[in-house]
Amino acid sequence: MSFLKHLFSIAIFFFLVLFQESFLNGFNFFIFFPPLYLFFLFLVVFFEEDNSKVIVISILSGLILDFFSFYLFGFFTLIFLLDSLLTKKISRLFKKSKVSSFVVLFVIFFLLFKIFLILGELILGHL
Repeated sequence: MSFLKHLFSIAIFFFLVLFQESFLNGFNFFIFFPPLYLFFLFLVVFFEEDNSKVIVISILSGLILDFFSFYLFGFFTLIFLLDSLLTKKISRLFKKSKVSSFVVLFVIFFLLFKIFLILGELILGHL
């Protein structure tokens, strides 16, 4: 059953990446919102209790995004893995039943993603 959940999660992530990168990039107002696939990955990180499942979903999600990106292969895999693990560690400080903890953790998750993305671009020389 766990394998089917992973497969279903990865299929959803794949279609969100396709939808985001092929359709939503054409609209200017979506620049200010986080990508849909990032929000989906955060939902997995926030609601999944088992760290090994979070690691597997993060790695597979990163690999899917690596197939569609022009960065070095493994770039998004590393970013998603680091982001997910750090957010999971930080989430232990919050009560998961509160809406405010969901919002604060998503902001932290998104900011960590942006920080790792900018650092990676600086290191690789893409900026």
